[in-house]
Amino acid sequence: MFLQQRSKATWIKLGDDNNKYFYSIIKHMKLQQAVTQIQDKHGIMQHDPEKIAMVFVDYYQELLGRKEQGRVKAFGSFLKNDHILTVEEQVQLVRQYNKKDVKEALFRIDSTKSPGLDGYSSNFFKKAWSIVGEDVTEAVLEF
Repeated sequence: MFLQQRSKATWIKLGDDNNKYFYSIIKHMKLQQAVTQIQDKHGIMQHDPEKIAMVFVDYYQELLGRKEQGRVKAFGSFLKNDHILTVEEQVQLVRQYNKKDVKEALFRIDSTKSPGLDGYSSNFFKKAWSIVGEDVTEAVLEF
């Protein structure tokens, strides 16, 4: 814990300057995230960046499948194996949302969750609802 706090203090002192320490930390962080070698499906270690990229592409193409030109038909028996929605349930799925629905959905989100890339947690929107609520609701309903 002491060393972690000490490193933070060093970063505060030296990290914001445009100096050798700053660039060495950035380079170290980048190297920690880099994939420098990977084993392909044949068990061969690949070190070349292009071959590493191809290993990833091959893996995900095998996992997710390749793009097909036509649609695959669903088996009717598969669709009828479980609960079939009633007319009322079907209508509920396609009905228009209203302001109350939007507010209820947002307020059900845990306060520590972040709904988007903007970094604002749902707690922000809950606390500022009187200010931003109308705009948020309008955006959601327009979408």
